[in-house]
Amino acid sequence: MPSADRNTDSSTVPQVHALNILRALYRDTRLGENIIPFVSDGMQAAVLGFTSPVWAVRNSSTLLFSTLITRIFGVKKGKDEHSKKNRMTGREFFTRFPALYPFLLNQLEEAAATVESDSGQVSYTQSLLAAAGAQLTSTLPMDGSSSPLGFALLHLNY
Repeated sequence: MPSADRNTDSSTVPQVHALNILRALYRDTRLGENIIPFVSDGMQAAVLGFTSPVWAVRNSSTLLFSTLITRIFGVKKGKDEHSKKNRMTGREFFTRFPALYPFLLNQLEEAAATVESDSGQVSYTQSLLAAAGAQLTSTLPMDGSSSPLGFALLHLNY
């Protein structure tokens, strides 16, 4: 159904298209390891897209995020949810993608601050960040060490 606001439609179509192109690039197996240096940028684009008021952008961002998780950790190799396959420690993850640590920490701190605000209402963006955080914490054991990112994830999820 066409929207009454033509400006919103024309400005979001390129953004959705760009997110979908990024998703196609990260899914392309022919690129192999050549795409890995750009994973941090893709993850940032996906997470920032969660904050869009436009459903199509949020949807494309969620699909991009899912593709990046598969690119980073690989396809699930077993039925056991607690399998050591397709996992890496937080230290290894943030060594491979150092730009993501401050970015994710900042995003989670902002979401946690919003939850602590007077409204006390959880937005769709916070729900997506919490879901993304839950996915990362389930696949990224932090080596038993405490970290601001781990604390921010715990604070946001509980």
